[in-house]
Amino acid sequence: MNQHTVSEYIIGRTVPTLIWGCESEEFHTRVSLFNYYSLLNENEQVSSQAYIYLFFENGTPAGRYDKVLKPLEQWQFNLSSAIPKFEGTIAVQLIPDTMPPLKHDRYVGTLFFVTYWDAHGHCDFTHETDRMRFGTDRKLQYEPAVIPTSPDIEMSIIVQNSFFGHDMEKCDSRWFLEIRDHSGTVLVDHKGTLEPRASKALAIEDLLPNYRKRLGGRPGSVHIKGRHINQPLTLLRHVSGDFNIHHF
Repeated sequence: MNQHTVSEYIIGRTVPTLIWGCESEEFHTRVSLFNYYSLLNENEQVSSQAYIYLFFENGTPAGRYDKVLKPLEQWQFNLSSAIPKFEGTIAVQLIPDTMPPLKHDRYVGTLFFVTYWDAHGHCDFTHETDRMRFGTDRKLQYEPAVIPTSPDIEMSIIVQNSFFGHDMEKCDSRWFLEIRDHSGTVLVDHKGTLEPRASKALAIEDLLPNYRKRLGGRPGSVHIKGRHINQPLTLLRHVSGDFNIHHF
């Protein structure tokens, strides 16, 4: 089957890898990408074609940006240079002139970092999460994370649909969320859908109002599962204004 009949994002053996991003007057995102393929063969000067794709929260494309990276070259891509207001999925793809020998037949994703900072000097960074998916996925991905109950911290979760194939019948848009207390009792049993390429950020307070009291002042846990969800992220905001973004 022609790869482009499956998805235009499949180029040779490479596919984009995903992360979440946000750009506004108060918050900024930068993608940091290095041509690491040029380190794999000392006898050959390997350049790579780099692509960065942006998708709004509803899954619609927000832009595609590209750059040829010479051997050992890097790309510091500020979202502000391309789009003034954005929240959604970032996909990054690195395609070397010469792919090193592979011992598997799977697609190859891309490694990169993302830096986040706000207008008040707070900063954090994370690395890429999952690759794009294009077909039926039998595996039900399951991800848990701790919910802190400190009055100084507000927690949100970020969920993304990782399906980027053409055949929508192969996409499972359902996702499931549970919030449990320290003893494992289910306090929230949420079922939702997320369109292909779409994403959303949800505050724990909105999912479980007055959650600190409901959790009895003890840490709880949030559990997310689905067949076409990207590895979820937590967004922690401190009363001081500082924040942290990490994958589950």
